[in-house]
Amino acid sequence: GGAGASSNAAVAFGGNPTKTCTESYNGTTWAAGGSMSTGRSYVSGNGTAIDALAIGGNTQCFCTERFNGVTWSNISNLNVGRLFGASAGSANSTFFAGGLNPSALSCVEEFICADYQVGTWTAGANMITARGYLAGIAGGATANAHLVYGGCSPSVVSCTEAYDGTSWSTTSALATAR
Repeated sequence: GGAGASSNAAVAFGGNPTKTCTESYNGTTWAAGGSMSTGRSYVSGNGTAIDALAIGGNTQCFCTERFNGVTWSNISNLNVGRLFGASAGSANSTFFAGGLNPSALSCVEEFICADYQVGTWTAGANMITARGYLAGIAGGATANAHLVYGGCSPSVVSCTEAYDGTSWSTTSALATAR
């Protein structure tokens, strides 16, 4: 997984098969950082280099960890564990959609917390087209305006859906399924 807000400040974490390592990037070099509590691959990352979330991961992990630029801490678990989900937003307001778990391909969860507090995951409205391996997710720091596109259901799809904080609607499809 990874997170960052610019090409001069990023963090990479986890890895195959169950790595716990973290590396921070300052625009020139990478430096080793604190280890994650739960090593995993296929983890979704979100936030900045000094305030990041590691969400889900291999073996349909429920865990969510928060990185403060130095160390990781466990915070609220997902309601539905999954890997290959997609996230957008900030470490205080995150939107996590899709992912691989046979019972949760259309699953959406939103994480809200005050600065560096525990916070909670809340179920959102399910996506119209259930899928994993989302090609992308776009959205800001709040959970009321997001776009998810592509993915596998079980073959690759070109569908695009918009979320308004309450419900999903279909919109123009990708030109190429991915």
